[in-house]
Order: sequence, then C-alpha cells, then structure tokens
Amino acid sequence: MTLEARAAEAIRTLCPEDAVAVACSGGGDSIATLHLAVRALGAARVTALSVNHNLRPEAADEITLVARHCAALGVEHQVLEWHWSGVGNVQAAARGGRHSVLLAATSGTILMGHTADDQAETVLLRLARGSGVDGLAGIRPVSGRVIRPLLGETRADLRDWLRAEGLDWVDDPSNEDPRFDRIRARKMADALADLGLSRARLLQTAELMQDEADVLAYAALNWAKTHVRAEAGDLLIDASAVRAAPSALVSRILAAAVQWMSASPYKPRRQATQNWLDQATSQGSAPLGGVAMTVQGETLRLSRELHAANRCEKSSLSGLWDHRWQIIGPAEAGALRIVALGDYLRDCPAWRTTGLPRRSLVSTPAIFVDDALVAAPLAGLTGDWDAFIPISFITFLESR
Repeated sequence: MTLEARAAEAIRTLCPEDAVAVACSGGGDSIATLHLAVRALGAARVTALSVNHNLRPEAADEITLVARHCAALGVEHQVLEWHWSGVGNVQAAARGGRHSVLLAATSGTILMGHTADDQAETVLLRLARGSGVDGLAGIRPVSGRVIRPLLGETRADLRDWLRAEGLDWVDDPSNEDPRFDRIRARKMADALADLGLSRARLLQTAELMQDEADVLAYAALNWAKTHVRAEAGDLLIDASAVRAAPSALVSRILAAAVQWMSASPYKPRRQATQNWLDQATSQGSAPLGGVAMTVQGETLRLSRELHAANRCEKSSLSGLWDHRWQIIGPAEAGALRIVALGDYLRDCPAWRTTGLPRRSLVSTPAIFVDDALVAAPLAGLTGDWDAFIPISFITFLESR
C-alpha cells in the first residue's frame, strides 16, 4: 500500500463525517497532511489553520506559502495569532499556546501532522525525564478533538512524497537549533540506534505503554465509580478505599480530579499527587493546582479553591463558567456578570441548609445583574436560575 493510500485510510477511519481543520505551519509534515487530507476527504471538507507565534520574522513568509497551497487546493485558510508572555520555556509555551488557539478556533476535528519520528523523540525525552506509563505511551493518534493520522509515517517518507508530487514546503530553522532538547535527541538518533534505542524500538515501547495505560485507566474508572461521588462540584472520596488501593491508581484518580476541576491540559506528576495526599492527611487540608483536599473523617473532599475560581468572570450565559459550570436563567435586561460567590455568601441566608461546607460554596457561581446579586444556586439563592456541571467526573474519566 502506498503512503497516500495508507494516509487516506487512516484519515477516513479516524475522521468523522463533518468538516475537519488541518493545523498547517508550512513545514513538510503539515503541508503533507493538508494535501493528503484534501485527497482523502475533498477540499470542501477541509479548512487550514495557521498559527503565527510572532516569534520569528520568517513566519509571515511561511503563512504566505500555506495560503498559496490552500488557494491551489480550493481550501479555506485562517491565520490565528499567539503571543508569548516571555515566561518559561519558549518551545513548551509555543506548543501549548498553539494547541489552545487551534482548539478555540474550531469546534470540530483538528488534524495534526505528527510523524513516527515525533513519536520516537517524545518517548525518548520522556524516558530521560523518568516518566511513567502514561508518559512513555507517547502521542496518541486520537486525543479529544485532535487526530494525528500520520503517526505511522516517517518524516523522510513524507518529504519524499512531497518531492514526488512537486510540492514545496519550508523548514523551520529552529528545528536545527541544538539548544532545544528535542533537536539534540533528533541528532543523536543514529548513535542511540546502535545501542538498541532505534526508532522502531521506541515506537514499540509507545504501543505497549498505550496498552498498559488503557488497562490502568479502565481500573481507575471502575474504582472511581465505586469510591468517588460528586456533591455540588466537589468530589468525595472514600479514605479507607484510598488506603487500600495501589498508590499508582490513587495518583491517577487524584490527577484526573485536578484536571476535571481546573481544566488544566497537563495532569500533576505522580509525586505531586502523593505529596498532596500526604500533606492533607497529616495537616487536615492541602492545595494542588487550584484544588483543595480536606480530610473529613473517612472522606477526602476535593473542592475548587476560591483564588482559582476568582480568575473566572463571564458576562454572558454562553459557554461554561470556570471551565465546568453551565448557567441557565432568564434573559435579563441589565448587565450580566458571573463570578465566584466568595464573600457574597453572607447575602445567601439559606446557605447552611444546603449542608455544603463554606469552603466549597464560596467558589461556586454567583450571578449578578446590574451589580446586584440575583442568584447563587448552590448556596440556596436560586430565583429562576440554575447552575450545573454537564460533564461529570465519571464522564471525564471515560473520555480519556
């Protein structure tokens, strides 16, 4: 089977029937993904999305190249902007920022051009960092709305295909910069292969670890169905079951809980969750990633921290507040503001009748109209308003 036939089969198998967006930077992998997607699905179903990271002047020329390919294919092309804050590792920040703006630009499926080489490099780097099963599972072909149909193809084979088709691309000079770990790993590939760490062996490791990670995820889901329950945005976990369970399973549950509550794209490391549990057990409570763990007898209560919820403010009913809460209410003539309840709990006289701790209630949604508090549904001030979490913790676990 030819590369084009393999790619078409993967794209048609992984992609739903609706339209798709291709993340296209102008590099060889993404240009190949764009053309292969159009050949597999037809131009009418494909949109190209380019992210300008505003880090290099050459980016404008690369986006122009993508626009030229799109015009030739009859594909819509959108340019998205991202600006680095100047904080942290620039490559990691750019990778995360790119992912965020792409997801925000479309509600549909996004195709990315990751290759077998990317997979091997990812496994190698995570091995060097001491990652566990999830890390060594590498890049998944399907991750939420993101699909990577070319993980089975090599970077060299994609470029050979592009040359044979007479298609041009541009090479990002940062892909040769030895200051970056991934580039150093790439340049060490031949030497590592002599030690047995070949691309094929690293890909085999990723495949095996994905299977093992699936087993752990299945076990964690079934454990959570028995020992974790939700209460008004909080999670209550049976402390005796935690003590009896393997630490790796507990860590997986706690990490997923932090992600569910905070919407963080990255889960806490295992050592961080273990330290969190140890600190809460010895001191009564402890924070991690915007989530507080409080020991209540034989129950561990996980609650959203107020300082984290305070960062969230909405002025409309569309979308979710604090990444989780759906707010429903009447169409109001005044100015709408949805924030964390905080000290306004004092204006909810019935809050004690809810049976919920103050610490939990202060980080739940409060609805203001024209600067007047009209509802705090979880604190007993409802009126014609309601607040609920449409994606439960169990549903969240099932989707991972």
